[in-house]
Amino acid sequence: MAFIDSIEQQIPSPADKERRKVYYSGKKKRHTTVKNQIMVNNRGHIIHKVGYKK
Repeated sequence: MAFIDSIEQQIPSPADKERRKVYYSGKKKRHTTVKNQIMVNNRGHIIHKVGYKK
């Protein structure tokens, strides 16, 4: 059995206005840089990690 979870990592607000728009998460009301997806087995060991995406 495996469990899948996704997380977002928070970053400081970028100085460039265009980058601020790209990295702002309206749902979480903060700037987030990447989203990671992790799959773990029932013992809590990470068995797969998907690379980060904007």
